[in-house]
Amino acid sequence: MRVDEGRRWGAEILAAAGVVDPQRDVDLLLEEVLYRPWAHILAHPEGLLSPSEEDRFRELLSRRASREPMAYILGEKGFWGRNFAVGPGCLIPRDDTEALMETVLGVFPGGLFVDWGTGSGCLAATLALERPASRGVAVEASPRALVWARRNLRSLGVLGRVDLVHGKAPEDLSLAPGVVDLVVSNPPYIPSLRLAGLMPEVGRFEPAEALDGGDDGMDFYRMICPWASTVLKEGGYLAVEVGDEAQAAWLRDHGGASLRWQRFFYDLKGEVRGVVWKKTSPVAYNRPGSSSLRLQGAGESRT
Repeated sequence: MRVDEGRRWGAEILAAAGVVDPQRDVDLLLEEVLYRPWAHILAHPEGLLSPSEEDRFRELLSRRASREPMAYILGEKGFWGRNFAVGPGCLIPRDDTEALMETVLGVFPGGLFVDWGTGSGCLAATLALERPASRGVAVEASPRALVWARRNLRSLGVLGRVDLVHGKAPEDLSLAPGVVDLVVSNPPYIPSLRLAGLMPEVGRFEPAEALDGGDDGMDFYRMICPWASTVLKEGGYLAVEVGDEAQAAWLRDHGGASLRWQRFFYDLKGEVRGVVWKKTSPVAYNRPGSSSLRLQGAGESRT
């Protein structure tokens, strides 16, 4: 098979499968198969794929036609200028989440941070690298995701400064009150009934536990806000990503005792991506069920 024939044929296959940008994905697959940069592939359309290269190309093309995410096929995804290993069981880092990273770097000069729901470890690793004087705790409920996080933290040389914790609730994490400088999270925030409508790359392949935010998408926030109110130092920050403007608006008004809303932050499209609070005074943590914080449906937000 000639390279130009493979490009045309592959793009037709992926277009028929409903892939959004089939030519781009075919070229990335050819880069992977041929170990050649895109510019070289375009400059040599007459090049021939060897039998083994053609077999590999067909295999990868079949996986992409099934709508498996490109990040899983290639085994990595870029975030903040670095590549993170990803695969089944691990939420793929999003470009939009770089807005969260930009925001927290603006308020966090260093110290102790907690990354709740670390997934690939992209937030924790980036914070540790960008703020060399910091130490972190990366919490994750999924054992499969923890494997990927450990791999990335080790490969980037920060595993010694970031503790990985398998935890689902604040009670799984032993931290004294008032010791944390930053709590950051890109949590599950999609309402359960909306999961079935997600694009196949997400709904079929990425872990549901990293996406499902409960009936109204707000379960995580009900847990994290009162806990953050306790573990943060006075002057510390809580920053979370959200699914939409309605969730952000509700959280602005109901972040919890001792957390003062600071601002929203936005993605490159100008859409709200998250909320930032600042700890203002000490507060005792109440276990779930006794907390005064009660977030109702995002549709009840005040604007």
